[in-house]
Amino acid sequence: MSREAIILLIGGIIFFIMTFIELTFCFIENEKLRKIFKIFPVLILSLTFLIAFPNYPLVYVGSLLGVVGDLILIFEKKQVFFYIGAVSFFVGHVFYLISTIILSGIEYSWYHYLLIAIGYLLLLVVIIVGFRKDFKLVERVLVSFYFGIMIFSLINSFVTGIKYGEYNLFLISLGYLFFLISDSLLVKKVFKGEYKRDDFYIMSTYVAAEFSIVLAFVLFVY
Repeated sequence: MSREAIILLIGGIIFFIMTFIELTFCFIENEKLRKIFKIFPVLILSLTFLIAFPNYPLVYVGSLLGVVGDLILIFEKKQVFFYIGAVSFFVGHVFYLISTIILSGIEYSWYHYLLIAIGYLLLLVVIIVGFRKDFKLVERVLVSFYFGIMIFSLINSFVTGIKYGEYNLFLISLGYLFFLISDSLLVKKVFKGEYKRDDFYIMSTYVAAEFSIVLAFVLFVY
């Protein structure tokens, strides 16, 4: 068994244990212990990738930015911390998108990047206009940038995966589907109010998202 395989095996076992503990506390709604264990699943995921594949910083830094966002969102009831956490996640998504383009080995032509820019701008406009009754303008702008990059990353990885036969990209698409569900539930909690076992639904889909995306990168580099 290779060094990388041993690291992935050990890291994977610890990751699933930490995930089980965190989701258990979310399910029984033990707020104190939930917050204590909140960052550990994705932190273990990030450190496992870092130790196994130290030459791919965009991946593990992107994942670690999710950990930073997790830490900040412990204080999610204060909207300023919610926004700061969202910025950390947004930068992480940018790193993931760049990693996807680099590690997939697909050479995009200039017009592909142009279509990316145009598509992203159109998504921003749709989100800003579509949610005008639900959020203030500044909130709509922030939400549009954040959800826009996730929607685009999902579509881009799925379409590119089909076009070039890079089936690992489907794991990234699945990850971003989970991300969209998780963050939609989080936005509902922050802006509309808490609901029964909200943290369980938010964290289970969030951890699934991070795991699916990082697993795709592992398959690309291993």
